[in-house]
Amino acid sequence: MRRTVGFGSARTGNQARNPALHEKALRSRAAELLRQRQEFEWAYGEDAEQRMEALAGELRRLTDGPGSVMVVGLGNAAVTPDALGPLAASRLFLTRHLIEHLPEQFGSCRSVCAVCPGVLATTGIESAELVRGAVAHTKPSCVIVIDALATGAAERLCRTVQLTDTGIVPGSGVGNRRSGFSQKTLGVPVLALGAATVTDAAALCPDADGQMIVTPRDIDEQVRYLASVLAAAINLALHPELSYEELAQFVPNCS
Repeated sequence: MRRTVGFGSARTGNQARNPALHEKALRSRAAELLRQRQEFEWAYGEDAEQRMEALAGELRRLTDGPGSVMVVGLGNAAVTPDALGPLAASRLFLTRHLIEHLPEQFGSCRSVCAVCPGVLATTGIESAELVRGAVAHTKPSCVIVIDALATGAAERLCRTVQLTDTGIVPGSGVGNRRSGFSQKTLGVPVLALGAATVTDAAALCPDADGQMIVTPRDIDEQVRYLASVLAAAINLALHPELSYEELAQFVPNCS
């Protein structure tokens, strides 16, 4: 896909009086466009495309059928290693509202919605409680939960994707066990999708403090890349009739 970006020539009053301010604004905009381009290449590069297709195939098999789907982005968006769920959810092609308000254009699409319940420390409500309410209201056929995971093997850090059909217990990998997400607790089938973004320091150094959790130095880039791959795989699995280019048009964060 070719993406063309133009810079406007109009200046605000402050910029017209201060060329340095205008140049700084242009540099900032150029840096942002470069970041978006890199993100697009990470998500839609040749290697990533193979990973997306492989994951999408498994998801398609587990979500077979026309029923509606709710995607839950677990985690704290303000903490980079824990932001995988919310970041991936922001890159999904959500159609529930489009089908309701624009049935002629989107009536043939599968109904998909998403919710990011945050974390107990910032909401005062267990994520599972919020999601149970959303499920009771929207009545999806299944729920896909995305979450950042912990691993005891350093070689799996930001390198392994885990997909299960038995649900997930958030926080259990770092000793902060919360209410679980499963068919028993939500009343519908639950798929859990995640990638390891943290590991115990002892996995790298046996003499390290057992309470220390570590992440890769480039965790910001890694989480953005993983979120792009997971979100694109879900989009492809739930909307097989759409191409990469078409999905990118509907999801601003994909491009």
